[in-house]
Amino acid sequence: MSDHALTPLGRDQALEAGRQFQGHNFGQLFTSQLSRAVETADLFLKTSGAKVGMRQARTELNERNFGVFEGRKEPQGNWTEGDPSWHVSRNVDFVPEGGESMRDVHARAVAFLDEIAGKKKDDVLIVAHGNVLRSMALHALGWPVDMLPDMPSRNCLMTRLRY
Repeated sequence: MSDHALTPLGRDQALEAGRQFQGHNFGQLFTSQLSRAVETADLFLKTSGAKVGMRQARTELNERNFGVFEGRKEPQGNWTEGDPSWHVSRNVDFVPEGGESMRDVHARAVAFLDEIAGKKKDDVLIVAHGNVLRSMALHALGWPVDMLPDMPSRNCLMTRLRY
């Protein structure tokens, strides 16, 4: 899996997100192990001034492993089930060679969320990636994993879950 650097836009978004949370503290901060998530958390903390009781990078929060599709752009326009890229983006059970399915990502994200939910005492900040965070939101809402491809996402999306 590639560890892409945080873009200048991503840095700006992380700083702005931090400004939205000035004065808020977190009992725990979890990030993926990928550098852009770690840097996002650092920038967020810098501008928010938030204090964090415990910080940990966890593999369960890493981005989906796209295998042979790693680094490819999602096709634009009309594409069909016959196109392998369709399966990567739309079929929750498709496992690209050398990678993992959306269902796999959902399973590890939900297991992580359930683990920390039983231990949390204060607010928890999680800085991760689209498939992971959308999986957590689906689980918290009680919605099926099959809805994952249709759940909207964008960079530096802030989602508050009461779980």
